[in-house]
Amino acid sequence: MPLPIVPPGRSRSNTRAVRDATKRPCGLGLRVRPSTTDGLRRCRKRAEALLGAPRAHAKDWLELSGLVEGPVFRPITRHEKLGSRALTDHAVAVIVKRSASKVGLAIPELSGHSLRAGFVTEAARNGADYPAIMDQTGHESLTTVHGYNRRKKKWEKPASAKLGL
Repeated sequence: MPLPIVPPGRSRSNTRAVRDATKRPCGLGLRVRPSTTDGLRRCRKRAEALLGAPRAHAKDWLELSGLVEGPVFRPITRHEKLGSRALTDHAVAVIVKRSASKVGLAIPELSGHSLRAGFVTEAARNGADYPAIMDQTGHESLTTVHGYNRRKKKWEKPASAKLGL
């Protein structure tokens, strides 16, 4: 069964289709549809690493929902019926804000796009290099992906520490 992948991002992630992801021995294969990260409006294939809890949750969601085609992320009505269309950008922003609020964060600027910045920041903080991060986000410009890094403590893990001096 194909597994969904959600690269950190905003509007494009909510329209991921079940058919776009296929299980691979070392991760997932994902056909990425044209987006703002591809100025030529062409689809491109990328290997995505969906590991641990996210992979388990994605697998559980597909099994529980019974989805075999169409959008992976859909609205659920108050009567617990699964919608047929993809979540809208606004719905993703509402979900992110409600989730943040549940853990005590009340930041009005939060949106689905905040997930991309959070991913880039945390991946870099945990030692991922920019080429690996760009493979995941789909960015082709180092300048663009660097702009998503919200690192506050510039001297936490300085590059000079990697020199072994």
